Amino acid sequence: MKNIIFIITLSISTLACKAQTPIISLDDRNEFVNGAYYKDLNNELNKFVGTWVYTNGNTSLTVIFQKKVQVYNDEWYEDLLIGEYSYTVNGREIVNTLLDLNIADPYYHSIAGNEIIYKNNRPSCSACTPTERRVLMFFDDPDPNRKHLSSYLAIRYIKENGIEKIEAKLVSIGTRAIPEGAPTEPRVPYGDYVLVRQ
Repeated sequence: MKNIIFIITLSISTLACKAQTPIISLDDRNEFVNGAYYKDLNNELNKFVGTWVYTNGNTSLTVIFQKKVQVYNDEWYEDLLIGEYSYTVNGREIVNTLLDLNIADPYYHSIAGNEIIYKNNRPSCSACTPTERRVLMFFDDPDPNRKHLSSYLAIRYIKENGIEKIEAKLVSIGTRAIPEGAPTEPRVPYGDYVLVRQ
C-alpha cells in the first residue's frame, strides 16, 4: 500500500512540475517560448495605468490605460497594457473609443502592447537616459477607411515638480500599402503629445 501511495504522489509531483510555466521578464524577450509567462516583473506597466489628458489650445486627447495580467495569446501568457482614447478639436469629437474599455478580449483594444524599449529603439528618444525604459504599443483607428494604417504608440513616464506625465510619440509603422485616395494618418495625427495624469 505504501508503494502505491508513493507512486501516486511521485506521479502527481512530476505532472505538477511539467505543468509549471517558465516566468520570463517582459524586458527579456529575445526569443518566445511557447507556454511561457512574460511577466511585468519590474512593474513597468503599472505607472501608466489611469487616465491621462493632453491639451493644446482647442485640441484634447484623453487616454485611459489598464493593465491586464497573464493574458493568453494561444502561444504564451503575457502582462499587457491596453487603452482606449478620445480626441476632440474645437469642441468637436473626432474619435472616441473609450466605451471599448469594456471589451473582454485584451487584443481587441485600440491601444495594446507591452514591448519594453530604450533610448535608441525606434522611435528614438533624445531626452531619455540610456537605461530608461519606455513601452511600445500598437495604436489603431477604428475607422474602416483607415484599416490599412499601422501605427505605434511609444510612451515614456516622467514626473516633473510632482506632476505625473506621459510623453507619447505616435508614429507610422509604414508596413502596408495605402490605397489611392485613402487617409494617410489616423484621426489622431502622428506626432508628440504630453499627457498629464488626471
